[in-house]
Amino acid sequence: MTARIDIANPIRLLLKSYMKATITMMLAALFALSGCGTMMANHYANMSTAQLQLGRQQIIFRVMTGDTDDIDRKEAIERELMRRGAMPQYQPIPRVRYGGPMEQS
Repeated sequence: MTARIDIANPIRLLLKSYMKATITMMLAALFALSGCGTMMANHYANMSTAQLQLGRQQIIFRVMTGDTDDIDRKEAIERELMRRGAMPQYQPIPRVRYGGPMEQS
């Protein structure tokens, strides 16, 4: 009787350890990135509404002049203002019916 060498077993073990390491690294990355927006939101939660509105206007001016680095800050300020009810929610623009001379009723 000859002994069979099973090469699939070490490969399976290698794949299992690789998958465990990959999943662990992905979970660590998700855990580290999950708190990125909360620090900015907490900072704006402690500011007054007037300070938030002034900061929003300043950021809008900088964005209009070409500086796009503050877009995340602008979004965080707008979320906080909407949460407080200090900024009106945008309503959809009503549809306008354009009628020609044949469509008059």
